[in-house]
Amino acid sequence: YDNLRVYALAAPPPSTKSERSPTAKGDKVVTNDLASAEITLYDDFADSASGWSIGASTSGEVFYTDGELHLVNLKDAASRTTSVRGLNLADVTVTYNSRWVDGDPDNWHTLLCRVDDDSATGISVGFSADGYYSAGVYVDGTRVREIVAPTPTDVINQGLDAVNNVKLACVGNQIRFWVNETL
Repeated sequence: YDNLRVYALAAPPPSTKSERSPTAKGDKVVTNDLASAEITLYDDFADSASGWSIGASTSGEVFYTDGELHLVNLKDAASRTTSVRGLNLADVTVTYNSRWVDGDPDNWHTLLCRVDDDSATGISVGFSADGYYSAGVYVDGTRVREIVAPTPTDVINQGLDAVNNVKLACVGNQIRFWVNETL
C-alpha cells in the first residue's frame, strides 16, 4: 500500500441543513465530497516508524520496503495478515493505492469499517488481484451476512504490479466503496 489518506468529513455550518435524502429502504444517502473534507492522516509509507503494526506471525508478515507497506499472507493460514495504525475514527473516507507484488492472484485487499476490535464485529469490503470485489458483515469473527458475494469486474486492474486506487467511505449508516473511481 502507498499514499494512504484518511479524510474526516467537515461538519456543515450550523445554519445548513443536511443534504441527505431517504431511499426506499429508509436508509439515507450520504454525499461524500472530499473537496469539503480535511485530511486527518496522510502516510506515504516512506518512514517505517509511521505507526503501522509490522512483524511476522503464523498468518504471514508485514513490513516496509521502498516506500510501501507490504502485507504477505500465507495461503493456508487460519486468519489474514493485518496491519493497524491504532486509530479509531468515525465518519471518514480512506483512500490509498494497492499493488499486487507476488503470490496467488486470488488474494484479497480488505478494509474493515465500523469494527469492534474486541469481538471482530464490523463490515469488510475488499477486492482481489484477479478482478473480484466483495463485502460482508462479521460478528465475532464470523461472516454472518454477505452484502456482495465475490463478483467479477473489469474495473480492477489485474496482474503483477498493477496499481489500483481504492476509496472507502464510512459515513453514518452508509458504507461506500470505490476501486479506480468506480463505485
